[in-house]
Parts: sequence; C-alpha cells; structure tokens
Amino acid sequence: MRSLDRLSIIQEIATVLRVEVPALLGRELQPADVGHRMLGVDQVRATLSTYEIALAPPVAGRVVAPVERVAGMVAHAWTAYQHARYPSLTALVPDLLAHAQRAHARHPGPGRAPLVDAYRVTAALLVKLGEADLAWLAADRAIGPRGDGCPPSTGRSI
Repeated sequence: MRSLDRLSIIQEIATVLRVEVPALLGRELQPADVGHRMLGVDQVRATLSTYEIALAPPVAGRVVAPVERVAGMVAHAWTAYQHARYPSLTALVPDLLAHAQRAHARHPGPGRAPLVDAYRVTAALLVKLGEADLAWLAADRAIGPRGDGCPPSTGRSI
C-alpha cells in the first residue's frame, strides 16, 4: 500500500469520513524531521541560485556525464518522485541539476531536454515539500534554457 504524502489530504479524508486523523493512520502523527528536510531544501536552493556552467574553458577534472546518462538520471528522479521518496530525491537534485547543466553546456541541442526535465522534477518536488516560491524558480529555469549555453535569466531573487 502506498503511503499518502500530504497531511492535508489525510485531514480531508478524515473530515469526510468524520473520524480523527490518528484513527485513520492507526497511530499518532509524528512530526517529520524538519531539520533534515530544510537542509536538503537549502542545498537545492543553493544549486538553483548558481548556474555553474562556465562561460570560460571547462574546469580540469570536472566530469561531464553523457546526455544519455543524464536522461537516465532524470528518469530515476521521476521514479523516486512517483514513489514519494522525497528525502532521497531531495538529496539527488543538486547533483542532477549540476550534471544536467554541464551536459547542456557541452551539447546544447541534445542536452536541452534532460536539463528542462531536471528542472521540472525539481519544481514538482519542491511543491510537495511546501516550497512554492522555490518551485516557481525551478519552473522558470525549466522554460529558460537556450541553445547558446548561457544560463536562463529569471529576474527573481532567491
């Protein structure tokens, strides 16, 4: 059985059924590890606030994953999202975005779709985590990639 991922949905179901939330869950509600979640969100925020693809020559030793591998990473991220594995996805997003940005910089044409999809899964995750403003930034970045390797201009502060 798949667990529900939002307390608001559980509360709505409890209201409709006219039962208390703990009766629905079979246990008392336990607060989520907010500190750990916030650290992950802070790392995603930091990643979204930078766009590390260099306009200068590539940095020695910096690995650029092939576009196909980045596309596979994005597919894995969507699977984690669909299975409500938000903590593990939160930990994956910073590296996913960095790899997608590098692949797009190296191969702007084929690298565009994985970059856009990486931003889309990031935005979807942030909505689930209750970070709507940050989700808007990720969504804005998803529509901004251009073929010239330049970072998208958002006009928003983080």
